[in-house]
Amino acid sequence: MTNEEFERAIDFLLKGQANLEMRIEQTNEQLAQTNFQLGEFADTQADFTRVMTRNLEEQAKFNRSFRAALKAQDEVNKTQAEANASFRASVISQAEINNSFRAMHDSQTEINNSFRTAINSQAEINNSFRTTFNSQAEINNSFRERHESQVEINNSFRERHESQVEINNSFRERHESQVEVNNSFRGELNAQAEFNNSFRAAMSKLAAAQERTETALAKLAQKVDRLADVQEDSGRS
Repeated sequence: MTNEEFERAIDFLLKGQANLEMRIEQTNEQLAQTNFQLGEFADTQADFTRVMTRNLEEQAKFNRSFRAALKAQDEVNKTQAEANASFRASVISQAEINNSFRAMHDSQTEINNSFRTAINSQAEINNSFRTTFNSQAEINNSFRERHESQVEINNSFRERHESQVEINNSFRERHESQVEVNNSFRGELNAQAEFNNSFRAAMSKLAAAQERTETALAKLAQKVDRLADVQEDSGRS
C-alpha cells in the first residue's frame, strides 16, 4: 500500500467516523424525544389514575346511596309491618291509616328517586370507564408503535456499529501490513546505508592506496632521473 492509498484510507475512516458520530447524535436526539414522549405517557397514566380514583369515589358514593335506599326500604318494611300489626291488633282511624300510607308513598317516591339518581350516576360512571378504556387503548397502541420504531432504530444502530467494527478491523489489518512494509523498507534502507558506508570506506582506502602509489611513482621517477644524470655524468667522464 502506498502512502497516498494509506492517506485515502485514513480519510475514508475519518469520514465514516464523523458520519457515525452524527448518526449517534441523531439517535440520542430520537432517544431524548422518546423519553419525552414516555414522560407524557406517564402524565397521561397519572391522569388515568386520577380519573379511576374519581370513578371509584363516585362508585363508593353510589354504594352509600344504594345502602341508604336499602336501609330506607327496610324501615318502610318495618313501618308496613308495624302498620299491619297495629291494624290487626286494633282498629285505628282512617285518617291515621291514610297519613301512614301517604308517608309510605312519599318514602317510596324518595326511594325511587334515589334509585333513579343512582342508576344515572352508574351510567355516567360506565361511560367514563368506557372513554377512559378507549383512551388507554389508544395510548397503548401509540406506545407499541413507538417501541417498534425504537427497536428498528436500535437494530439499525447495531448494524452500523458492526459495519464500523469491520471497517476498523480492515484498517487495523492494513495498518499492520503498512507497518510491515515500512519495517521492510527501513531494513532495506539500513542495508543500503551499510553498503554505502562500506563502499565509501573502500573508495577511501582505494584513494589512499592510489595516492601512495602516485607518491611511490614520483619517488621512483626522481630516482630514475638521478640515475640517468649519474649515468650521463659517467659517460662524459
